[in-house]
Amino acid sequence: GSERAGGGAAEVRGGSAGKHAGKRRETRRSEPRQAMLSVAVPVLRAARRVYRAKPSLRMTLQAAVPQGSTRRCHLSAGSRNRLRWDLSPDDIRRRTEELIQRVKRVYDSVGALDMDRVSYENTLRALADAKVTYTVERHVLDFPQYVSACRELRAASTEADKRLSDFDVEMSMREDVFQRLVVLQEKQLCDPKPEAKRLMEKVIKLGRRQGLHLSREIQQEIKSTSKLISELSIDFNKNLNEENSYLLFTEEELGGLAESYMRGLEKADDGRYKVSLEYPQYYPLMKRCFIPETRRKMEAAFQSRCKEVTSLATVED
Repeated sequence: GSERAGGGAAEVRGGSAGKHAGKRRETRRSEPRQAMLSVAVPVLRAARRVYRAKPSLRMTLQAAVPQGSTRRCHLSAGSRNRLRWDLSPDDIRRRTEELIQRVKRVYDSVGALDMDRVSYENTLRALADAKVTYTVERHVLDFPQYVSACRELRAASTEADKRLSDFDVEMSMREDVFQRLVVLQEKQLCDPKPEAKRLMEKVIKLGRRQGLHLSREIQQEIKSTSKLISELSIDFNKNLNEENSYLLFTEEELGGLAESYMRGLEKADDGRYKVSLEYPQYYPLMKRCFIPETRRKMEAAFQSRCKEVTSLATVED
């Protein structure tokens, strides 16, 4: 009887110890959750305060928008959307000339202002509004050269990019516009908007980097060099986009590449695989193929892209 009693007491003690251990484990498990809650609750409260205060925020460069017109602005955004991805080559040429003429009129009007009539509205804001429109429409015109499957459309987009790049240089070298911005800065407006002040400082700084405060001879040299750099950069990108060479490898030479990669490769008449120098085929091969000679050939060909075109251009120069 005493043995059974002792055993029962031991079981009771063991049971109570197990309960305490379980409580300790549960406490340890709940501590991370409590810590996360202690961090999440203040964050959620702060986010709610910001969300409630959002209607009071205003842009200071543009005029304040009444709260009641916010919905109308969103509803009318679709009708003012200038993005188009269904342009033909003729559309690109026509819209390029229209964009250049429209922006040039703004710069001409700013450059023709009398120095004593220069103000924020007719100078800085007019240039900023024109820049916004120009940037959006320019991307519509020069983007197809990178993605279009139509060769004629890519060529038209490339020519538009060259035309607009030359126009960029011409507008950035407008000494008359630069002088009026300097006068506007010297006027020290009574209550300049932070964004307007920042924009004016950046534009004047860029003008000084272009040498607009220097002699005409130096300005002309800078303009010629900038146009040459722009043209060479566009031709370089065009040559890379039009590059379509490939290398031939056997299945053994492509060891280590996944089956999905192999299925995406074309085969030549002799059964070897065609591997182009485009990024989706170049990078997986260089990363996963365990044949050193294959990687060496691929890297040498990749670094020699457009070699013939570049060599020809150098000889002509």
